[in-house]
Amino acid sequence: MALIVIAVFVLALLIGLPMFIVLGLTCLAYFLLNDISPLMIVQRMFVGLDGFVTMAVPLFILAGNLMNTGGALDRLVKFANVVVGHVRGGLAQVNVLGSMFFAGISGAATADVAALGPLEVKAMTDSGYEKDFATALTVASATLGPLIPPSLHMVIYGVTVSQSIGALFMAGVVPGILLGLAMMVQVDYFAKKYNFPKGSRPSLKLLAKEFIRAIGPLGLPAIIVLGIFTGFFTPTEAAAMACLYAFIIGKFVYKELTWRNLPKVFLDTGIICAGSMLIVAISNCFSWVIAIENIPQIVTEFLLSITSNKYILLLLINIGLLILGCFMEGVSAIIITAPILVPAVMALGVDPIHFGLIMNLNITLGLLTPPMGLSLFIASSFTKLPVTRIARKTMPFFLMMVGLLLIFTFVPEITMFLPNLLTK
Repeated sequence: MALIVIAVFVLALLIGLPMFIVLGLTCLAYFLLNDISPLMIVQRMFVGLDGFVTMAVPLFILAGNLMNTGGALDRLVKFANVVVGHVRGGLAQVNVLGSMFFAGISGAATADVAALGPLEVKAMTDSGYEKDFATALTVASATLGPLIPPSLHMVIYGVTVSQSIGALFMAGVVPGILLGLAMMVQVDYFAKKYNFPKGSRPSLKLLAKEFIRAIGPLGLPAIIVLGIFTGFFTPTEAAAMACLYAFIIGKFVYKELTWRNLPKVFLDTGIICAGSMLIVAISNCFSWVIAIENIPQIVTEFLLSITSNKYILLLLINIGLLILGCFMEGVSAIIITAPILVPAVMALGVDPIHFGLIMNLNITLGLLTPPMGLSLFIASSFTKLPVTRIARKTMPFFLMMVGLLLIFTFVPEITMFLPNLLTK
């Protein structure tokens, strides 16, 4: 019977059905084989969405859309430009720094590629950069989005395995900054090697002016993280406050968010949420099936039979997650695998907060790898470059990030420094 259910899952996946249909068919097959009413699928889907913390996901998406429509994007890019635009390869450095800033608003890599990508690629190519390099850097720098808070993947992981959202947010800060700095070092190397252009040095007056203009969007992640850790907000309340803050900034401070903009903002948010929350709902049903069949315990025993060394186990899991990220969308991958893997790593003393960062980065790297590689397809849609060509150009950045992933994996103090500091 288990083999039939697995066969349904694999077959549905191979023929290219959407992930929520793959999971739904698998659950339906399991229920029919066990003489369980299919209405249980609906009940488990409702339970998957009936959570206070789960509400944070659409609220964070709405906050990001309000910020983007309200003029935050333009201010962040201009501030990044005056900070690093004057060095050799300055626009490439702006690309990375802009993604670091934007990560504090969107929390998603695909949103970064879609929002910043066309603007960044056009600016770089107009200034003499190779289009392939500009596109590859845009896709690679967008991977910072799910690490620097607020991270939608971290919220999903925290809800799935019942871990502190605030601690998970803080776990991504240092790795996210280190990845951004490492990417900027790579850009500096390429800039000197290929003699990239550089801009003029800004005056202190201009630097101060652009900083003041960018304070609004830069303050959003600070409000979210500090509010959660001081206990003033729950994650969901922090997300609601982020929406209010983004509305006030866009409407009354920047005055670029109008009442006419709001219907489109809500529609765009609803479209994004409909897809992601449908996956969350049906994945909860799939997770229930996994729990009923004691899959986490079986997997834990199997992995521990291979090795009792946590470093070897983490290495094997990293390899498995990198491969999984090539074929499965991030939210689905986290919801399906986290309940199975977390018990196994916890049995060897791995902190689930630390593992959340490892899983998040692994799954995010899947956005750079075909055949799934969603960020590659988004970039291809507006640059008209072949996906495989973009993927090849991202390879130096991908290898660098895999190297840092291993460092984060085997040196947990990097990830846990801020969570441990703020929870003492």
